[in-house]
Amino acid sequence: MEPAPATADWAEAAYRALSADPACRWTLESLAHSLGSSARSLQRRLQDGGCNFSTLLMQARLARSAQLLASSRQPPAQVGYVCGFSDQAHFTRAFKLHTALTPLQYRDRFACPAD
Repeated sequence: MEPAPATADWAEAAYRALSADPACRWTLESLAHSLGSSARSLQRRLQDGGCNFSTLLMQARLARSAQLLASSRQPPAQVGYVCGFSDQAHFTRAFKLHTALTPLQYRDRFACPAD
């Protein structure tokens, strides 16, 4: 039997899984199942690493949305939807809370110029 991954490895594995499909209706249970763990064990492992499921999920969704805003011309509402936010207002609030910019301000500041 292989030794259990280090705490940081569990958080990294969880983040990778969440990032692979940020629009999925993730639950702690579904994430734990995808990582071959029980929900409570995963919760403890994440907590030992100083993070939690909700924070990792939000980070994965915001990172993907920032990437899409900077690299595509998709409307912000569509970006929010494909990144798992329930509606544009939820997306805008969460994005602004974490970046201090609205999605459109972020795009204006960080988008690559069109060829």
